[in-house]
Amino acid sequence: MRKGMLKSLSVIFALIFVMLLTSCGDFIDSVVSRLEELETAETVQTEKETDKETEKQENVIPFSYAPELVPYTLPSETFSDPIEEEASKIIDGAICKAISCINAMKDDRHSSKTSAYEEDPNGFLSSLDAVTRNAYSSVCSKAEKLETFTIRKEDFQGDLKKGFFSLNEPMQFCNPFVNSFAMLNSETRGETDPKTGDIVSVYKSLSLDYFDPYKDQNASVSQEKADIKKIEHDVSLFEHIIKRIVRFMPKNMSAYDKYYYLSVVVTEQASYDQRPDNCYTAFGALVTGRAVCEGYSTAFALLCKEADLYCAYRMSRTHVWNMVKLEDGIYNVDLTWADEYEQNTYNWYRYFVRTDIQSSDTGHEPVRGVAGTGTGSVNPYT
Repeated sequence: MRKGMLKSLSVIFALIFVMLLTSCGDFIDSVVSRLEELETAETVQTEKETDKETEKQENVIPFSYAPELVPYTLPSETFSDPIEEEASKIIDGAICKAISCINAMKDDRHSSKTSAYEEDPNGFLSSLDAVTRNAYSSVCSKAEKLETFTIRKEDFQGDLKKGFFSLNEPMQFCNPFVNSFAMLNSETRGETDPKTGDIVSVYKSLSLDYFDPYKDQNASVSQEKADIKKIEHDVSLFEHIIKRIVRFMPKNMSAYDKYYYLSVVVTEQASYDQRPDNCYTAFGALVTGRAVCEGYSTAFALLCKEADLYCAYRMSRTHVWNMVKLEDGIYNVDLTWADEYEQNTYNWYRYFVRTDIQSSDTGHEPVRGVAGTGTGSVNPYT
């Protein structure tokens, strides 16, 4: 204010001086006019700055544009466990990005009530007969400890061939952790069908094979030949990364924001890529950072399991995504498609916590899986 008054007084004295020397009215008029133009310009600029500051202050939920993300850094840490240090180097960038997003996008309009994780909301396991279900439990129990497992036809008490094919989908979606480094293999023998005379494959036994999760099942090796020490290290690294992500999840958040945090971690860490061997696994999404829809969806399910949050699957003929549960119903979360956009933008939220009607414009028509029941969810851009 004082600076403006001094400027005005200096101009007035200049006018008086000019008038005394020249008595030139036209010249004085032009100077006055110029002074008014300067004052008007300053006023307009001040109003623009005020409007901009007001707009910045008013950019709250529901947002009119994407809020700025303030970079976040985890507290310094001294590692006594070298695997934890290795996990930190791999995943901390995604964790920091997720916390930055939560700080900018935290949505307190949603309930803090959460629904607990369920082992089989899609019914993959309940569709198995008792014999095959027991085999599934045995396979997973052995695989988690990287132990040998073999079951022979005479011990199976059922159709071993049918059991072999029935176990594949439950292992992939109900236990994506094990599916990242273990697979079922079968011993078959050609025999003559007494009714038709045709040579048919008879399943003689099922066994567990292990493979380095940095590779896929095509690179699997038998139990005897597997480099178990290397696999043990990489499986432990995988487990450390999962636990580390959930351990740094901010506290006292709504169920909606918990799902958001985990979703940001997955979409920040993973990029869509169908070239790597392990792109279909949760390990591919969370560790090597390259995956397709199966990798995105199973990685998210693993994190929800660790965080004790409900998570299910939905499938079209060519795609798979997740379903989450809020207090008012079940909603679609498609991280594969969300990953095309930044996690604080309107377009990213077009694939996060959506009703069935809202998700119908993606072109992925669901053919099976848990259906959406929610109708009233809002996101930060609604």
